[in-house]
Amino acid sequence: MKRLPIFATLRDALALVWRDRRDFVAFAYLPVIANALLGVALQSSLPSPLPNDAAALIASLSGVTIAIWLVSLVATIGFYIVFALAWHRRCLLPGETTTVGAALRWRARHWRFFGVTMALAIGVILAAVVLNFAAAPVAAALFAGNSGAGGIFSVVLSFIVVTLAMRFLLLFPAIAIDEPMTPAESWRRTRGNGATLFMLLFAISLAIAIVHQILVLAWVTALGSFAANGSLLALLALALLVQSLAFIGVALMTTVVSIAYRELDGSAAAPTV
Repeated sequence: MKRLPIFATLRDALALVWRDRRDFVAFAYLPVIANALLGVALQSSLPSPLPNDAAALIASLSGVTIAIWLVSLVATIGFYIVFALAWHRRCLLPGETTTVGAALRWRARHWRFFGVTMALAIGVILAAVVLNFAAAPVAAALFAGNSGAGGIFSVVLSFIVVTLAMRFLLLFPAIAIDEPMTPAESWRRTRGNGATLFMLLFAISLAIAIVHQILVLAWVTALGSFAANGSLLALLALALLVQSLAFIGVALMTTVVSIAYRELDGSAAAPTV
């Protein structure tokens, strides 16, 4: 059983993304621009000021806002999938030459990638709900009158579910490079690495979230009233910045999973930095 080294894997992921930064820009710039434009369109269509009450907010949404939201949701999911799949191929098939248009074209493998994404997400949610529901009597007996401890217990159970879900992540790079893999094979290869994969992806997500907050705060502070007045130019600039950061996070997490795919396969070498 091979274990992934956390710090070395993070270092290699950063090095790989930096080394292929031109390909990153080529693959990401169209999704970044499209997502940013849709985000600005959605934000501009919202009522101002926004109602504080959730029910009042929902009632105030126009048909145009709902339509933009649906288009934005579908487009965002689609762009993240085509980018992640293209980046898996960039990591695992470095000798492959392809145009940006071909890399971002939706194919049959994208539907499989989407299907596994949805199945894993729904499975995690259902498993967390069922496990917490089944463990509710135990939690009530152990932490009677202590809601804080009960909340921590619930988080621990959810963490267990997510850690187990990490064992199926190798399905994604396998789909990206058209190599057959069953869930059982992914589970076998990742033995002893569920928590490691979780910590790797969590560390990247946390770092991206912190940088996001710093950049937004710095941006708003720098623009002052220009941003506060809802300028479309300011909104677009901020949206481009936020989307760029999001795709950097996707690239890093995709790279980590690609490294795991190679490292945890005894018949192949890891991607070279």
